[in-house]
Amino acid sequence: MIEIPDDVEKWTRGKVIDLVDEGYDENDILEFKKEVNSDSERLSKTACAFANTNGGTIIFGIDNDREKALHVDQRVVGLEDSDQLKRNIIDKIKNIQPSIPIKNLIFRKTNIKLPNKRVIVVLKIASSNNKPHQYKHIFYKRLSDGNEPMDVTEVKQLMLESVKQTHHEVLMILELSYVKEALENTKKSFMENKNSLGSLDYLDITSTIHFQHHLAYGYPTDLPVTLIELIHEITRLSNLPNSFASTLNGKPPKFIIDDAKSENFSDPKEFVKGLILTRINTALECLEKISLILERDYVETEFIHPIQNMQDKS
Repeated sequence: MIEIPDDVEKWTRGKVIDLVDEGYDENDILEFKKEVNSDSERLSKTACAFANTNGGTIIFGIDNDREKALHVDQRVVGLEDSDQLKRNIIDKIKNIQPSIPIKNLIFRKTNIKLPNKRVIVVLKIASSNNKPHQYKHIFYKRLSDGNEPMDVTEVKQLMLESVKQTHHEVLMILELSYVKEALENTKKSFMENKNSLGSLDYLDITSTIHFQHHLAYGYPTDLPVTLIELIHEITRLSNLPNSFASTLNGKPPKFIIDDAKSENFSDPKEFVKGLILTRINTALECLEKISLILERDYVETEFIHPIQNMQDKS
């Protein structure tokens, strides 16, 4: 069984040909499309369904006509290369409401080139935290054999999950703002030679850990990866060895003195401060990355409640 890549950058011409050659058809996380402009309604339904369910990947440039007995070379036809290809695809699904966040539309950075000078476009649609999405007043979900309208109970459940997701995201943002302030204050104290660990012992990231474990999967992979790195650094800062505090208080253990000398530090305090500052700076860099990732959500159109949207258009 051929593995379907989760990372769009791992899609290659060979991977596409192998899947087509093995007879892979559409399933709950994969769909082939021959063209962008033909059957744009089907494209919108698929994008909507992927965003409402577990996400999925659309491969453009593959003939998926089941009524034709096509050889693999006849199926991998590609698209005419153009600077507007990706923009054209985005335009075809812009009538989905509410709009799928840009962060959930992940294209392979470069299109896959074919020997016939045409290209294959790979688009991953990540599960949206702005769900439920609807196309022409119908909320779609993705199943193994295609797209299917959701029932009222399923739509209500997605609405509740969306509210919960937003609630936990806000809690995490508030929590991380306090963490950032504590880190910056400690860094400032060190720069002023006060040698105070400040409130590093009391960095609470309970909401952040919960978000990372249970909700971050709905975001592009750079968010959960950065959260893991941040949690690791904050945990280290919150559990600094007693030897660090002793050194900052003027009572460095012998092994700290030896380690400092081996790193060409004459003052053990400066050695320990350097170690702590490195961790603080790494954590602050993670916080900046997280802030930039989350900001992508808010450049989108304001969220419109699905039921209200249907009423407005009726």
